[in-house]
Amino acid sequence: MFASSSSVYGNGAGPLNPYSWTKKSCEDIISIYGNTLGLESTICRIFTCYSEDAPSGEQGLVIGTWLAAVRKRNPILVRGTGEQTRDFVHIDDVADALFRAAVLKPKNSIMDIGTGDTISLNQIAETFNTKIIREPELKGYAVSTQADIEPAREQLGWIPTVRILNWINSVLNRNSN
Repeated sequence: MFASSSSVYGNGAGPLNPYSWTKKSCEDIISIYGNTLGLESTICRIFTCYSEDAPSGEQGLVIGTWLAAVRKRNPILVRGTGEQTRDFVHIDDVADALFRAAVLKPKNSIMDIGTGDTISLNQIAETFNTKIIREPELKGYAVSTQADIEPAREQLGWIPTVRILNWINSVLNRNSN
């Protein structure tokens, strides 16, 4: 089993940055071993994962980084226009999908681990109800990502349960009490 990344899709034509090229290269190596040696594999392409990471305010994944900034009453940083869309998937749903894949071992399968829904960075940033600082967009990132979760649903019986806006609101409400 290999935990890959949605970044291998890029904007539809493949990887756009070194990180995504390394994930795609690993997938290709797994495929070569499968074709030549009969290695059976399951590849899970994880979409934009979130949780309460970066508790000390260190750079982490975007949602955890924004939460850490809000807790310190700092503004959040949005790169580019903020109209980029992502398929955000909670770490608990990712862990559930990976556990199911490890137990069920679907053979020679590639599946997306996301929600199948997209949301813009602006929509999420506005949920934090704080000052937003904008900087130029980073090169090498997709404009939009969206998972096709049907293979994971069919092969693993997996359905994501956590929705990002609900989760953010519950975390913000919990922290304000």
